[in-house]
Formats: sequence, C-alpha cells, structure tokens
Amino acid sequence: MKYEEQLSLWESLRGKTNFILSIMFVLSASAVEINILFVSILGLAAANFDKLFCGCSLKKSLYTIGILIMFILGGPLSVLDANEVESKSVAVTLKFDVYHSTKGKRSSFNWNGQGRKKITIKMKELGVSGVDSRRIVVREKNQDGKIGKLVEFSVTGEVTIKVPEQDTSYDIFLMNSVNKVNYSCLDQKKIEMVNKKRFIKVIRRDFGQAGSDRILKNIFKQINGALNPFGIKYGYLYYNRSFTEGDMSAGYGDLGEKSIIQQPWLGTHWPNGFVINSKKIGTEYLKALRAVGLEEAFEVYFGVDDICGRESGFMIQFGGELTPKGKDIIAYYALISPAE
Repeated sequence: MKYEEQLSLWESLRGKTNFILSIMFVLSASAVEINILFVSILGLAAANFDKLFCGCSLKKSLYTIGILIMFILGGPLSVLDANEVESKSVAVTLKFDVYHSTKGKRSSFNWNGQGRKKITIKMKELGVSGVDSRRIVVREKNQDGKIGKLVEFSVTGEVTIKVPEQDTSYDIFLMNSVNKVNYSCLDQKKIEMVNKKRFIKVIRRDFGQAGSDRILKNIFKQINGALNPFGIKYGYLYYNRSFTEGDMSAGYGDLGEKSIIQQPWLGTHWPNGFVINSKKIGTEYLKALRAVGLEEAFEVYFGVDDICGRESGFMIQFGGELTPKGKDIIAYYALISPAE
C-alpha cells in the first residue's frame, strides 16, 4: 500500500472514531466505555497491520505508528476525562458561627451551593458591632473547646475561602474595637509561637537567683485568661514546677545582659524561655515582678519583641495586671497565628 493510501486509511479511522466518541459523549458515556472503544480501534488497526505497515519504508512505518500514539495520547479521551471529573462537583452546606474575639458568639448562618468554587464573606454582611471593620479570621470548627486550624485571615474587610467537597463547619472571629487597639501596627510583627505550638508546657528554670513560684503562676493565669475569654481556648500555657521537660522555661536570674544605659535588664528572654531579675527588682516588689514577667512571657509565647515601636510591657499591662487592650492584643495574635 502506498504511503498516501495509509494516511487516507488513518484519516478514515480517526474520523469514524471521533464521530463515535461524539455520540457517546452526548449519551454521557463513561470513561470505561471510551477505553473499551479504543481497544476495539486498536484491534481494527492490528487486523489491518499488513496494509498499514507493510509495503513501505521503515521510516514511513514508524511515522505511522507515531500518528497512532499521538492520536491515543492526545485524542478526545483525555478531554472527556477532564470534563467528566470537573462535572462531579457536589452540593454542600457550609455552617458558620460568628464570634466577637473577646465576648463570644454573636450569630450563625449557612451557605448552600456547589463544591469546588470560592465564596467571599464580607464584614458588612455579618452585622456585628463593636469590632474592627477590616479584620476577619476564618478557622476550622473548634473541637473539645480548642480553636480549630487557620483557614484564612484578611485585613481588607472581606475574606475568600475555597468551598470543600463535603459539608463543613467554620468559626469566624472578628476583633474587638472597643479598646481602640491599633491592629495595623501589630501586623508589622511576624508571629511565630514558641515551638510553633499554642498549647505548651512550661518548666521552671532559674539562673542563680530565687523567686516566688506564686508570681509565675499568676503571670500564666492572666495570659491563659486572655487566651480563653469565653470558652474557646485560643491556646494555653501549662505551668508546673515539677515538669522536667517542656516547650518553654520560666524563672529568675541575671544573664549579665546590659541595657543601653549599662544597667542590668529587669528581665530578659530567648526563643523558648525567660527570666525575671529578682535581685535587680527586689523580691518585695510584687507588681514590678509580675509586670516584667508578663512582658517576657508574652514575647516568648508569640515570638515577638517590642510591639508597635515600644516595649511590649507598656502595651499589654499596667501595674502587673493585663489591661483590656493587652487582652485584645493577646487574643488577636493567637487568632491570626497558624500554629496548632
């Protein structure tokens, strides 16, 4: 058979195949049925092997085989499979509970639609007062009283999430605005919670000084209160002097570091621990000890240093007690952190 006749036969086979495939596509044929059809076509080609591949040069025979391979790999089957998969989106229901960051649940709503798409949630449609107008945090539904994984966080007044292929529940958190926290300046710091965890164990570790365990317990009690404002725990610091291993350490000591005025620091910290300089402060000054401890513990836990251009202590506490603004800051950092 001449080479031109071979091409004519291939074109005839291809045309008939595309015609049959078009009919099966209209009839919603499955991918398995299409595969069966291709096997049949290959069988027809094999039956005419001598006509297709004999009587011509080896180069032309290989070229003809190449046409067959390209047809199979690039033909309608791959397109049909893609369309078939794409069409399998399912109807889903998304459930949302909306929370004020420090006051608790404010509302709920459902969204019904198809999976594999995206939806946008807008602040103005949530109808919650007393919250920052631009910040929205979406997290997976809390489990056992503990916050879920971070899904999306936005500072634009709206947030877009991808719709999963199954019914799913989410928690939306909106930031308290009553205490006039400057959230924009807080965003200038990158948060990296200690050991990338929010539920951590804290051990006691001193460096040549003694100090009251009661002070340390009070510090962690205050921070834990800010992390659990209404029943959902954003995190927790489990402190116990008997712990021998943990994610973070706390204690008393002077590591010899000096301030810019060449005076020992009242406290200092490193990536997974801190000390309060009880000798410099004086063990009788309980408020000052707590104030220093709150600042150092906050900075270690969130992996930040001197927020909004000031020492963190001035931003979160006064007289050894967390301020309302300080509690908002702790809640915000915990809510936007991806740590688990």
